[in-house]
Amino acid sequence: MALNKQSSMESKIESSSKNQDAEDTNYIQILKLYRAVDSGNLEATKEFLERNPGALTASLSTDEDTALHIAVLAGHVRIVEELMKRIQREDLAKMNKNNATALNFAAIGGVVKIAEYLVKKNSDLVKIRNKHDYIPVVVASLYGHIDMVRYLYSVTPLEELSPERSKNGAMLFTACIIDDLYDIALDLLQNHRELAYAYDNDGDTGIDVLAQKPNAFPSGTHLALWQQWIYSCIYIPSLLASSNVSHEDIDRPLREGLAEQLNMNLRAQNQLPNVVWKALKFVVPAIMLMYELKWRHVRAQEVLRCICQEISIKGESMFEQLEVKKVVFKAVKHGIVEFITELMQHYPDTIWGYDEYNRHIFLYATLQRQEKIFSLIYNMGAKKHIVATNWDKGHNNILHQAAFLGPSSQLDRVSGAALQMQRALQWFKEVESIVQPKYKEMVNMQHKTPRALFSEKHKDLVEKGEKWMKETAESCTVVAALVATIMFSAAFTVPGGYNENTGIPIYLKRNSFLVFIVSDAVSLFSSCTSMLMFLGILTSRYREEDFLKSLPTKLIIGLSSLFFSIVTMMVTFGITLFIILRERITWVSFPIILLASLPVTLFALLQFPLLVEIFCSTYGPGIFDRPKNYINSFFLSDAKDTNYIQNLKLYKAVDSGNLEATKEFVECNPGALTASLSTDEDTALHIAVLAGHVRIVEELVKRIQREDLAKVNKNNATALNFAATGGVVKIAEYLVKKNSDLLKIRNKHDYIPVVVASLYGHRDMVRYLYSVTPPEELSPERSKNGAMLFTACIIDDLYDIALDLLQCHRELAYAYDNDGDTGIDVLAQKPSAFPSGTHLALWQKWIYSCIYIPSLLASSNGSHEDIERPIREGPAEQLNMNLRAQNQLPNVVWKALKFFVPAIMLIYELKWRHVRAQELLRCICQEISIKGESMFEQLEVKKVVFKAVKHGIVEFITELMQHYPDTIWCYDEYNRHIFLYATLQRQEKIFSLIYNMGAKKNIVATSWDKSHNNILHQAAFLAPSSQLDRVSGAALQMQRELQWFKEVESIVQPKYKEMVNMQHKTPRALFSEKHKDLVEKGEKWMKETAESCTVVAALVATIMFSAAFTVPGGYDEYTGIPIYLKRNSFLVFIVSDAVSLFSSCTSMLMFLGILTSRYREEDFLKSLPTKLIIGLSSLFFSIATMMVTFGITLFIILRERITWVSFPIILLASLPVTLFALLQFPLLVEIFYSTYGPGIFDRPKKW
Repeated sequence: MALNKQSSMESKIESSSKNQDAEDTNYIQILKLYRAVDSGNLEATKEFLERNPGALTASLSTDEDTALHIAVLAGHVRIVEELMKRIQREDLAKMNKNNATALNFAAIGGVVKIAEYLVKKNSDLVKIRNKHDYIPVVVASLYGHIDMVRYLYSVTPLEELSPERSKNGAMLFTACIIDDLYDIALDLLQNHRELAYAYDNDGDTGIDVLAQKPNAFPSGTHLALWQQWIYSCIYIPSLLASSNVSHEDIDRPLREGLAEQLNMNLRAQNQLPNVVWKALKFVVPAIMLMYELKWRHVRAQEVLRCICQEISIKGESMFEQLEVKKVVFKAVKHGIVEFITELMQHYPDTIWGYDEYNRHIFLYATLQRQEKIFSLIYNMGAKKHIVATNWDKGHNNILHQAAFLGPSSQLDRVSGAALQMQRALQWFKEVESIVQPKYKEMVNMQHKTPRALFSEKHKDLVEKGEKWMKETAESCTVVAALVATIMFSAAFTVPGGYNENTGIPIYLKRNSFLVFIVSDAVSLFSSCTSMLMFLGILTSRYREEDFLKSLPTKLIIGLSSLFFSIVTMMVTFGITLFIILRERITWVSFPIILLASLPVTLFALLQFPLLVEIFCSTYGPGIFDRPKNYINSFFLSDAKDTNYIQNLKLYKAVDSGNLEATKEFVECNPGALTASLSTDEDTALHIAVLAGHVRIVEELVKRIQREDLAKVNKNNATALNFAATGGVVKIAEYLVKKNSDLLKIRNKHDYIPVVVASLYGHRDMVRYLYSVTPPEELSPERSKNGAMLFTACIIDDLYDIALDLLQCHRELAYAYDNDGDTGIDVLAQKPSAFPSGTHLALWQKWIYSCIYIPSLLASSNGSHEDIERPIREGPAEQLNMNLRAQNQLPNVVWKALKFFVPAIMLIYELKWRHVRAQELLRCICQEISIKGESMFEQLEVKKVVFKAVKHGIVEFITELMQHYPDTIWCYDEYNRHIFLYATLQRQEKIFSLIYNMGAKKNIVATSWDKSHNNILHQAAFLAPSSQLDRVSGAALQMQRELQWFKEVESIVQPKYKEMVNMQHKTPRALFSEKHKDLVEKGEKWMKETAESCTVVAALVATIMFSAAFTVPGGYDEYTGIPIYLKRNSFLVFIVSDAVSLFSSCTSMLMFLGILTSRYREEDFLKSLPTKLIIGLSSLFFSIATMMVTFGITLFIILRERITWVSFPIILLASLPVTLFALLQFPLLVEIFYSTYGPGIFDRPKKW
C-alpha cells in the first residue's frame, strides 16, 4: 500500500516535470517569434512561421497580442504585409485582452499603409470597438494621427458615427476640431446634425471645444504685415456651398488639396504679371503656410456657423441646456471675437450672460485685457451704456476691471515694464471714456474708486517701469556722451589737417570733405539730443500718467537720435578713410566702409523692432478697433419655420439697421410690431431704439398705435426709457410727439425717462426731456425722481437744470436720493466744480479773470421749457456779448482773441460751471439754513464737510461757514476737526483759512485727535499718494513735506511741539519715522540724477578743454599765434568755449556736492534743491554754449568755400538745446519755484 502511494507520487512529479519543460520550451519559442516580429526581422519571422504555422494566431504576450498585433504596433509594414498573406480574413478580427484588434493598433500607430492592408482584407474591422467602446477612426483621432483619421473616416460607414448609436460620433467630432480637421467635422455635422449639441465622453461639445481654440480664428493669430497682405489675397471657397466633396474623398491629404487649390486661385488672378507669379513660386512655402492658416480659419468659422444654426433650430431652450453663456466666457478669455459675433447672430442674449461673479462678457473681457472683444461695445448702440453701468459681486464696475493688473499672458506680449504700464494706462483711459461720471467715482466693497484701485494694483509695475526706463537711459546716456565726445574732437582734427599758412583745411575744396563735415555735425547734434533726452528720462517724476506719453516720447526721440548719431558717426569714419587713402589705396576704404555698416545693421536689427513697438503703442492707431456691426444680413438657410427663428429674423433686421428687411417683414407679419423678440420681452421698437436706428424707429412709430408705444418689457421699460438710455434725442422726439404720456411711465426702479437719461450721463437728452417733463413729476413729495435728477445733474455739471429744479422744488435742497446722497453731499465730492479744484496756466488764469458770467439767481428770463438749449449755444452768444462790452481793450486784441476762440470757449465753459456750482451751493445752504440748525444736524453736514476738506474745496467750506459758523468745530469719528484733517490730507488752501480766524487759531492749533495726535503730528504723517504725485521726484516730495511741517510748526505753541501721542512719539520723531522711506527714495533720486549729469558734465568739460588747445585753423608755425586770431568769429569761439567749460565744471562740482551730501531731512528743504538748480542750469548752459562753439568752428572752417552749409548746421545745433529746454525747463522752474517761490500757503481774505 505504501509502495503504491510512493509510486503514484513519483509518477505525478515526473508528469509535472515534463509539463513544466514543455511550457518552458513553448515560452522560448513564443519569445523568438516576438523578438523577430518586434525587431522587424522579416526573414526570421518567415522562417519561424513556415516551421510553426499555428503561431500566426497564437498569443505572444500577457495582453494576448498576436504576431500581427505586435507587427502593427511596431510599424513594420513589410512584416504586416507578409502576415496578411498567411492569415485568414476572420482571424484579422481577433482581439487581445483589451478588446483591441490589429486595426485598433494601426490607428494608434498612425501608419496608413498598414491600415490599408488590414481594411482591404477585412473591412468589418472599422466597426469593431475596443474596451472603451471606440472604433478605430476615433482611436486615431484621439492620438492625433491626421492622415490616419482621414483614411479611416473615408472607409468607415456613416451609421457607425451616429450619436444615437454611441458616443463615437461626438468623440470624433470634438477630436477633429482639436486636430484642425474641420472638413471632416463639417462632413460629420452635415451627415449627423445632432452632433452640434451632442456631448462626448469628456462632457464636451463642439462649441465648447471651439471656444478654447484661439488659433482656429483670425483674432487669435498674429501676423506680420507682409503675411497679412498674403492672407488677405487668398480666397478660400466655402465647403457649405459645395457639393463636390463626398464622404469617401475626405482622405485626400491636406497639402495635396491645398496646393492644387492654391495653384487654381493664383492662376485665376490674371491681373498680376508673370514675373510676380515666378517670384511667388520662389516663396511658395511661405504662401503655402498662409494658405493653410486661412483654410483652417475659414473652415473653423464654417463649423461654428453650422453648430450655431443647428442649435438655434432647436430654439432658445437648447442654448440654455448647453450652457452656452458659460461657453462664451471661455471664448472671451481667449479673445475669440469671431466666436462672440457668430453667436450673437443666433443668440442675441449672449451679451447678457453672466459668470459666477456676476460679470458679463465686457466686464470679463476688460479684466482679461481682450481688446478685440471689448471693441464690440462701440457697435452696440445704447446697450453700451447699460453694459458700462453694471458691476460684479464685489461692486467692481467696468472701470474697476480695467484698474486691476492685466493677466501676465497679456502683459508679456509687451516689451518692458514701462510699455506694460503704458498699455495698462491705455486700457484704463479707453474704458474711462465710455463710463458715465457717476461711475468713475463709484467705490467697490473695499471702498476703492477705480483710480485708487489702479494706483494700488500697479504700484509694483510703476516701480519696475521706472527701473527699466532708468537702466535703459543710463546705458544709452554713456554711449551718446562718448559719441558726442568723439564727434566734437573730430571737428577740430579734420582729415588732412590745415594749411600751415592760411589755416584752411587742406581738403576743403573736395566734396568728400563736405560730407565729412555734415555727417560729423549731424552725429554730434543727434548724440547730444539723445543724451539730453535720456537725462530727461532720468530726472522725470515717474507719475503714472508719465508712462502714457511723456516717457515713451522721450525714449523714442532718445533711441532714434542715438541710432542716427551712430549711423552718421560710421559715415564720418568711412569718408575720413576715403579722403586719407584715395591717393594710393582707395580700394581699402570700401571693405572698411562695409565693415563700418556692421554695427549699424546689428543695432537696427536688434533695436529697431523695439523702437517701432514704442512708436506704434504711443502714436499708432491704438489697440482698440471699431469693428463692423456684429449683426449682419445673415439668415438661416435651412432653418425650420419656428417662432424662435421668425423672431430672430426680425430681431436681426431691426438690430442691424436694415430698414428694407424690417419693412418687408412687418408688412408680411403686422402682428410682429408688438411681439416680444427677446427673453426680456423687448419689441421691435425697443430693439430699434436701443440700437439707435433713427429711420427704423421713425418707420415703426408710424405703424404702431399710440397706446402700443407705452408697452413695457420685462423690466417695465418703455421705448422712451430705452431712448433715454441711448441718448439719441431725435428718437425721443418721435416718441414724445406721438405719446407724451411716456414721460411719466416709470421703469422697474421707479425712474421716469429724464432720470434715466441723467443716470447715463446724456446731457442733451436730459435737457430735452426736462423741458417736456411735467414739473410735478419731479416733486420730492411724489417720488425720489426729483432727488435722483438733482444729484445726477450736479454730477453731470448740469447746474442750470439743478438750479431750476431747486427753484421749483426747494425741498430738494435736503432731499435724499436712492443712493442716500443729497445735493450738498455730491457737491462736496466735486472739486472740478470749483476754482480751487482747477489748475490753470498763467495765460488761462488771465482769460478766466476777464470773463464775466451773469448770475442765474438774479435772472427770471429763462423758463422750464427753455432749459433744453445746449450749453455751447448759450455761452458762445453770452461770451460774444461779454467781450464786446469790455471796450477798454483795443480791436487788435479782440482779433487775436477770435483766433484763440476755441481755447477761450473752453475756459468760458469752465468758469460758467464754477459760477453755477457756487450759486447752487449758495441756494442749498440758504434753504437748509431756513430750516434751522436741526436740518444741518439731520443732514449730517458735519460729515459732508470732511469730504469737501479731503478734496480741498475751499469755496465749499467758506460758503458753509457763512450759513453754519460751527463748521470749524465739526469733528470726524477720530475726533479731528477740519484743520487737523486738512493738514493730514495736505490741503493747503483749506489750512490757509486758519490765518484769518483770529484767536480761534490758537484753539484749533492746540486740539488733538483720539490718538493724541495734535496738528503738528498730522503734518508729521506721510501725505496721501494723490498729493505726493503732484510733485516731481522723491526729493521734491520730501521738500514739500518739510515745508508743510515747518508751516504748521510756525503756528503751534512750544508746548505742543514736544507733545507725545499715544505711541509716545513727538511730532519730530513721528515725522522721521514716517518719512524714512521717502528720504531713502529722495537720496536715490538725487544720486541717480547727479551721477548721470556728472558724466555728461565731465565729458563736456573734457571736450571744451581740448577744444581750447586744438583751435580751428591751427597755429602759425613761426609765432605760435592762432591763424584766425584777428577774426571776430574766433573771439566768439574762445568765449563760448570758456563759458561752456566753466559752466560744465560748475555743474560737475554741484553734482559732486549732491553725491557727497549728508542727506539729512533738513537738507531736502534748501541745500539739495539749490545744488540741483545750479547744477541743472549750468549743465544746460554748458551744452548750449558747446553747440555755439561747434557751430562757430564750422563757420570758421567753411567760410572760405561753403559758408551756407554752416547755417543749417547751426540751426540743427539748436535742436538738442531746444528739446532739453522744453522737457527739462519745467522741472527746473518747479524746483526753483518750490524752493524760492512764495510758497503753497496763501492768506485769503476774511470769510
